[in-house]
Amino acid sequence: MGQVQGKIDKEYRLPLGSACWEPDQFVLSPSRRTLVAERFNSDRSNDEVFTRYRVIELESGKYRDTDVIDWETPIPRLCGFINETDVVIAGDYALSVLNTTDPTQHKELFRLVEF
Repeated sequence: MGQVQGKIDKEYRLPLGSACWEPDQFVLSPSRRTLVAERFNSDRSNDEVFTRYRVIELESGKYRDTDVIDWETPIPRLCGFINETDVVIAGDYALSVLNTTDPTQHKELFRLVEF
């Protein structure tokens, strides 16, 4: 096999905010200025796991976490940015959009239902 060569444009240190945070999923904005990563949390009283997302401004290192979002699916998937501020998230039966300028705001695009 041939060796793949490439060039790293920039390196950023992720603001972890917690020693155990290593995102499994993340997406980068078209301008490469904003990163959205999943952030799992758990309720220690009943070990319920829920998902939040961390919106990170790469140049400044500033970040904000979303509120807990009920997606009705165990592990929603980050699909990518559809413009500079909105990220599509896919659940088992629905697609939603998360607005990164106000990470508490999300709206469902459509839902598949039985009839």
